[in-house]
Amino acid sequence: MHVPRRWQDGNNAALRAAAAAHPTVAFVDWDALVDANPGVLGPDGVHPGVAGRTLLATAVAAAARTQ
Repeated sequence: MHVPRRWQDGNNAALRAAAAAHPTVAFVDWDALVDANPGVLGPDGVHPGVAGRTLLATAVAAAARTQ
């Protein structure tokens, strides 16, 4: 997740750990994707805009192919 809240990093760590505990689950690092691709969030700065939705869908599809 990518959200300007103090709980972002802890939640991402919990999600990453849960995915690592299950070999058929992939963790898509949305926070890293947003950091690497400025402008993918919508006007609220939290939810993906059109480019963000495309980026996220592509990342999820790629992760699904590797599992």
